[in-house]
Amino acid sequence: MNCFFDTSALIKNYIEETGSEKVSALMEEADEIFVSKITIIECFSTLKRILSERLISKSDYIRLKKEILYDFE
Repeated sequence: MNCFFDTSALIKNYIEETGSEKVSALMEEADEIFVSKITIIECFSTLKRILSERLISKSDYIRLKKEILYDFE
């Protein structure tokens, strides 16, 4: 199965929120995962917003950015 994830779905793989379990299950089942060219930028923007809302710590922000970069390699 091939899956396309937009940023709002993909970020659920990194931030625990409603729908995270469903996204994880789909990612495990997927043969290939597709995203838009701008998804990584949108993910970083979302993380920055979550950081500014104090929902994650600065260290979590840095760790999550590294995870996303690694996953996009």
